[in-house]
Amino acid sequence: MATAVTRPDPGRFNMETFSELLFQRETVIGEAPVAYATFHGGLMQSLVPTSPYECVVAEKLIALEWELTQHRTMRNACLRHSAVDAVMHAVVSFIEENWKSGANNKGGAITKAKARGQKPTFDMQAATAEGADLAKRATSADEDVRNAACSEITAMGMDPLEVMSAAYRSSGTGVTFHGAEIQDLEKRSREVKREYDALQKARLLEPPVVDAGIQDACVVEEAPVKPKKPINWI
Repeated sequence: MATAVTRPDPGRFNMETFSELLFQRETVIGEAPVAYATFHGGLMQSLVPTSPYECVVAEKLIALEWELTQHRTMRNACLRHSAVDAVMHAVVSFIEENWKSGANNKGGAITKAKARGQKPTFDMQAATAEGADLAKRATSADEDVRNAACSEITAMGMDPLEVMSAAYRSSGTGVTFHGAEIQDLEKRSREVKREYDALQKARLLEPPVVDAGIQDACVVEEAPVKPKKPINWI
């Protein structure tokens, strides 16, 4: 059976809301304020703190969960950068190898350039642009575009899964740092959640606090007891 709880009135402390007691968070460059507001509002509706201290612990838990989300986003950004870089360099190498192979044939670009007394050159800028375009399409939000790009990567003799695996292995300290932060934040979040659950459990075990008006409305008058008739034992 649920326990009735009367929430403290912040007006008694000359405040409109108990959130005025809390640290006002500033927006960090790179994150969306609207996304944080939605995230904060959703979790606060789920946690439903009913006292100032519960509000403080709830805010702490939300801050940890948001930071956890941000570190996951930053880790994925590091992985994406490494994967895009790997695809771009692979495309450049693929195009350059094909250029050299085709140019060495009779009548190829190298032969014609030498005949004109020119030094044959490889268009690195164009190859890099093509590699960047393929990498961009491989990370597109459009599934069809992404699948087509992955097919092109496979056609070059590369496994898209191996590209991602290589990104994990060669992404440097960025992924390692964020990975360690994620593990630490997950541990701290679990600890704060246990603290919050203990607070709510202790609150629910307290005697019910009900307004007097509600209490009066719940009183049920007992029916009058009729006096028993005397029994004649004679």
